[in-house]
Amino acid sequence: MPKELGKTMQVNKFPWKKIEVCAEVSPVLHIKNAIPKNLAKEIADAIIAISKNPEYKDVSNLNADSNTGCWRGKPHLTDFMSHEHKFFISELMMSLALEYKESWSKHTDEFTKHRMNDQWKNFTDRMVFDAWANVNDQFAGNIAHSHSHNFLSGVIYFQATGTGGINLQPQNYLMGTSHYLWPWHGVSRFEPDDGDALLFPSYLVHDVENNPSTKPRVNMAYNARIRDMEPV
Repeated sequence: MPKELGKTMQVNKFPWKKIEVCAEVSPVLHIKNAIPKNLAKEIADAIIAISKNPEYKDVSNLNADSNTGCWRGKPHLTDFMSHEHKFFISELMMSLALEYKESWSKHTDEFTKHRMNDQWKNFTDRMVFDAWANVNDQFAGNIAHSHSHNFLSGVIYFQATGTGGINLQPQNYLMGTSHYLWPWHGVSRFEPDDGDALLFPSYLVHDVENNPSTKPRVNMAYNARIRDMEPV
């Protein structure tokens, strides 16, 4: 695990367990226990309370057709969320991005490894994150989509156990343009638990299954882009 975050901030020392799945079906990193269970519940409860607060103006109208039955907002950018929770989430997003780099570099050739180690090092201080919280009620899901024009995407699960899975598929598999012997050919399915996190390239197509539980699915999705280096 990386010892330093940028130049000044220490990476969180979480008791997480990395499940390496980068080299098989799709370049996804699943981290168990990215957040301690008690803290995950604390943040989930806070987000649910904010979603029911009539004074908070959510952003659920954005992409409403792709995510019916879902409340969506950015409470971490407001005074509705505590400073402690906001700082924790912002530090966690960077920590997860660096953790993905460490895992990814184990599954690449020397040329790609050079780009990951040297170029990512230069980009660390230029990463800009855009995040939003989701509260998915029973039967709510997401149709297939990607987070194009970003660099890296992730999901932090505060309340997820028993609320359905997420499927991730590379576009070459969806379009049928590559032989099955090439890597990243198929569907990666995950059923995250409370406190888990997923990291993946933003181009990866994914859909979220309908929530079969009466318990809301509460998470925070985010994208990372590199400032002054927009995709062509």
